[in-house]
Amino acid sequence: MSIFYFLIFTLIFLVIKLASKFIKNEEVSSALNFFATPLIVISLLPLIWFGIYLGPTVPLMLIIFALTLSVVGDVYNSMPNNSHFIWGLVYFAIAHIFYVIAFISIINFSWIVFWTLLPVAIEIIILLTFFYMKWRKRLDKIMAIAVPCYMIIVGFIMLITIGVHIGNPGNGTFMLMLGGILFFASDLTIGISTFGCKTPTTELATKLAGFIVWITYVAAQVLFAVAAATGLFSK
Repeated sequence: MSIFYFLIFTLIFLVIKLASKFIKNEEVSSALNFFATPLIVISLLPLIWFGIYLGPTVPLMLIIFALTLSVVGDVYNSMPNNSHFIWGLVYFAIAHIFYVIAFISIINFSWIVFWTLLPVAIEIIILLTFFYMKWRKRLDKIMAIAVPCYMIIVGFIMLITIGVHIGNPGNGTFMLMLGGILFFASDLTIGISTFGCKTPTTELATKLAGFIVWITYVAAQVLFAVAAATGLFSK
């Protein structure tokens, strides 16, 4: 069976998730949102077994842990009014650390990779510092520590995935790199929409930001899972 058949379920759950925002009945909207949110990433877990079938490895186990923790983070972040945002942040941070360890294990490090990544790393640091300086006055004491730590981890994921592709060019590593970039874009959009707005945004702007976040986030998770399913992390 083609791995892409499993992505049909991912797409269905994503459509339900996004469509729930347009349902005026709040109870129905919340129920659909809470139902579809965890199933989006859960539907990707079977893809990892394709990679395990090709050869079970520790990185594949780490990716399973990362996807599972992402499900928990999704549930916390889908709760009304961002009431459990900090817990979602914690679970996603741990998930990203698992991703980083898995990705580092396949990087083919060289001086070419180092000198290519160095300017990228500097640009990421400048970008994250710029946004953090703009957001810090809107963060409480806990978030003032949690947000920059999380931003560093997400930036590191993008950096590592770029390095993996540079050191070992191919379709699988390209998917990994694109996933890292989309993950970074998704989380940066969350930060801008959550902490970067001085005045209340319109309902349309909020929905648009949510669309961007979820489409880039799901695309990133799909790319990571498909890369694993095609044997990138297998023996």
